Amino acid sequence: MLTDYGGVQLLPLDDGGYELVGTTLNNPAMPLQHYRLGDRVLPGDGAPCACGRVFPTVQAVLGRQERSLVLPDGRIVTRLDRVFQGRDRKLVEGQVLYRGDGRFSLRVVAGEGFGAADEAALTAAFLLRVPGVEVDVVRVPAIARGPNGKFEFIAVEG
Repeated sequence: MLTDYGGVQLLPLDDGGYELVGTTLNNPAMPLQHYRLGDRVLPGDGAPCACGRVFPTVQAVLGRQERSLVLPDGRIVTRLDRVFQGRDRKLVEGQVLYRGDGRFSLRVVAGEGFGAADEAALTAAFLLRVPGVEVDVVRVPAIARGPNGKFEFIAVEG
């Protein structure tokens, strides 16, 4: 953690890990204060890094806090945001909505030129990650944000 560039807080979690929360010090154009990254870590033991740097270290990166789904057949599904990657020019943003019972909708805010072929490619990419489910593409004007200004990549219909 390069403390010359930012401040870091570690918030304890119930599982013994810590959530990483950062404050930038080097970007006056877009400062972030107490930004919750969603990253989970185990802090270092205080010993200096083997590389010779004197900054605080982490023992391990545990991963990112995100929603996982358990499908009716027992499969555990996560990291579905990857189906939207690489489509940045035609797709403004996207979200996976789990409707239950193996049914999904891909909510998309379409950019210029996003058409039926793009919907088909998106559906195919999703089915490569999660085969044997129902999926459709739903165009929306925007995706609702939570109090932190972010939206969940995986939403569950309530």
